[in-house]
This record gives sequence, C-alpha cells and structure tokens, in this order.
Amino acid sequence: ESKKEVLSLFDDFKKTLVKNKFYNPSILLDMKSELSDYLFDLGLNFFQVSVLEKVNNNKVDILFQIDDMQPKYVKQINIKGNNLTKDKVIRREIEFAEGDPVNDDLIKESIKNIKSLGFFKSVDIDEINNNDYVDIAVEVEEQNTGDFSVGLGFGSIEGATFISKLNQKNIAGTGKTVNFAINTASKNNEYSLSISEPRFLNKKLEFTYGINYNFR
Repeated sequence: ESKKEVLSLFDDFKKTLVKNKFYNPSILLDMKSELSDYLFDLGLNFFQVSVLEKVNNNKVDILFQIDDMQPKYVKQINIKGNNLTKDKVIRREIEFAEGDPVNDDLIKESIKNIKSLGFFKSVDIDEINNNDYVDIAVEVEEQNTGDFSVGLGFGSIEGATFISKLNQKNIAGTGKTVNFAINTASKNNEYSLSISEPRFLNKKLEFTYGINYNFR
C-alpha cells in the first residue's frame, strides 16, 4: 500500500514537471523535501533520497533514488559560537533532539531553519560518531541584528521634526524582534513599540503585539 502511494506521489511529480515545461532544479528540491516528509510520516527514518540527472542534448532525465541507511541516533547536541543568542533559540530550529533518529535530510533542514533566523553569518552542523550513537556539533557565527537611526527635519507645516527608530531582531538573545520609533513635532507626536515572537507557544507561528500612541 505504501509503495502504491509513493508511486502516486511520483505521478504528481511528473505532472508538475510537465506543467512547468522547462527544467528547474528548485522544483526538484521541493519534490525531494516532499518525498522525505512523506517517508517520515510513514515512520521511516533511516533513508537517503538522491536526485540524479542525466543531460541528453536539450533534455534531462531525472532519477529519484531512495537508499537505506545505517540507523543513527543522537546522543547529545553541542552548540558553540552563540555568544549572545540563547541555546534554546537555536535548539528549537533543529529538527531532532537527543535520543531521536537523525539523517542527512534532517540536518540540512535544521541548517536551513537556523539560517532563516537571520542572526548568523554562517551555520555548520557536523556528526561525530560516539559508539552506536552520534554527537551533533552545531557551530554558528553571529552577526549584527539591529540598527538605530536618528533624524532631524524642518517643514513649513509641522515645524521641527525629530525622528528616532530602533530595530533589533534578536533582543537579549531571545530571538524576539523589537521595533521602537519616536516621531515628534510641534503639532504631532507619535510613539510606537512592537515585539514579535517567531515561535509562539513553541510552534512555527509568529505573534506580534505592541502599543502605539499618537497625539495631534
């Protein structure tokens, strides 16, 4: 039954490729990810999906190959390089935890998740064999995640205007984004503060709350 469903999935892939007409590697990556997710849902953890391509004149032959892998389980996860960012902010982007099975696709997806935060210049994840388990070494290099700007202007209607803005993506290493703005003039004053939580209730759900005050 599972084999039939996998074949049905490949039929959908073929329709997508025919519909797009032109060869697009990004579509193949999406298909590979979808196939991996489907196999995970079936309870399969130790496999590797490879996409093989053969160019013949102006046409490309594509082969999806699924290979069994030696079972691997995570013993411990070590994170270094995060001088500001808290460990939990990085750990919640990793697709596995201690004791879970791990494979190359889960590691690649974890790297992608961590990079998407925008907090790091580089992200590397290595496997270190530890008897029948593997230790996962996560190494990141942090980068500047905030900016501050100040401006002063003058207009015939508003008069002198003072503008100040602060934007910090990773406030105090918590992964939260804070935006604060002040816009003051003789006849108009505006203050705003907003905070965004990218993992509300520990799910991939962004929640933003804040306050805005305006006096005219």
